[in-house]
Amino acid sequence: MVYMRLQSDGRRIEFSTGLKIQTSKWDTKKNQERGKPETSILLDGYKSKADQVRLFNPLASLVEIRDMIFEPMKKRMEEIAIGRPKVKTLAEVGILHLEMKQRKFGLKKLSVSTIRKCKERQGNLESIFKATKWKWNLQNISTKDLEELEIYLRNKTDLHWNTVSKILNYAKEVMRFGMAEGLIPTRPIVLRVTFIETEHHALKYDHVKKLEEKQWKNKDLQEAADCFLFQCYTGLAYSHMKQFDYKIHLKANNLEEMISLKRAKSPLEGKSYQCKVPLLPAVKRILEKYKYELPVLSNQNYNPYLQLIGEYLDLDYKLTSHIARKTFCSVLYNLGMSIHHIGEWVGHSTAKTTLASYARGEIKAMGESVKGLMYGT
Repeated sequence: MVYMRLQSDGRRIEFSTGLKIQTSKWDTKKNQERGKPETSILLDGYKSKADQVRLFNPLASLVEIRDMIFEPMKKRMEEIAIGRPKVKTLAEVGILHLEMKQRKFGLKKLSVSTIRKCKERQGNLESIFKATKWKWNLQNISTKDLEELEIYLRNKTDLHWNTVSKILNYAKEVMRFGMAEGLIPTRPIVLRVTFIETEHHALKYDHVKKLEEKQWKNKDLQEAADCFLFQCYTGLAYSHMKQFDYKIHLKANNLEEMISLKRAKSPLEGKSYQCKVPLLPAVKRILEKYKYELPVLSNQNYNPYLQLIGEYLDLDYKLTSHIARKTFCSVLYNLGMSIHHIGEWVGHSTAKTTLASYARGEIKAMGESVKGLMYGT
């Protein structure tokens, strides 16, 4: 229990704040809770207000100061104490963790995709606990529980190896969050999570040329095909294609037109990378066709049309908008462009990202036909 004391001219008064704090979290030297939780901020604010009252009303008694300043504070402290959720499972800790992530998103410290992935992993965690009826004791939770979770996911479910690894990493993140919040006793969590390299698909020149020559009767399908080709020729992700505005993102550089935009991962933390791509003839033809206003469909409508396009191209894998971005990088790679420059064009933070996930060379060189694709000759 935290008590406060007011003292003036040899007189003093003590009273309870109604706030309970774990002794491990209390800084005895500074006489305050470690960090800057809401409770500490309130205490600092009300102490400052007490000084102001004393300054402007020197005749006020200590009891009057307490009633004017600290009684409302005490009520707020009680509300905080009552409002603190009593979590029983790791999935419930995950809910609090997700709420914290969403608050950060409100401050624009996290991107939309980060929140979406976090929600997906939280849904996985909740489904697992519901299906298994596990009741992990938060006071005794350890690496052994995570190992049990891994064994279950690897052997009892059809989830991909990397999906399981992502769920395990999320569970570790939730556990660390619970420890930081005092919901789980602090202890080392040692579990090595591995990922396997997956096959990366990129369209071949014949596929892109076949799609470019195809005229679809369905207007929406034609627009989806043109948008996909636009991605193949620019390397833009779907989200950046959707926000493309020729008035803002078309730039002239040494008499050469370029598409220039920022790939913002986390604006307030400086994780924003510039993407600069030359305006190729094929791209210009698509923009002129639509008077520089791309008819970008919603993600829900875009994906079904991409499946139809994939069937038309007779692909043995699912066609996604991200394959267009990989196609762009692979074509540049096969043309002999350095990984460093490809990364600069598509806005990657490091060349390692480009090489590991995007630039995949074909066994046979694409030759002059590829140069014709890129430069419209």
